[in-house]
Amino acid sequence: MLIDLNEIKLHLRLDDEPCTDTDPELINMLDAAVEYCEKFVGFKISETNMTPSIRNAILLILGDLYDNREGLAPNRGYYRDDLVEKMLHFHRVGLGV
Repeated sequence: MLIDLNEIKLHLRLDDEPCTDTDPELINMLDAAVEYCEKFVGFKISETNMTPSIRNAILLILGDLYDNREGLAPNRGYYRDDLVEKMLHFHRVGLGV
């Protein structure tokens, strides 16, 4: 895992004890957040190329997925996180830094 489960739980302000109900869900959300970031930047994220901004973008997405795990509210519509996009923007393939 790119981000330790205990770090994820700390970020989400959850108890760091193992939980058979929540832990698999958090790992799935982490996978989804990493996948989103990889598609956005255009390359596979690994521990060696994960910058602080990529790590925080993953955690921001993970927090949003956790807070809204029941799905979008009917009047909410599509949600776009400008902060996540700003943190990932200069890591996109072809843009340079």
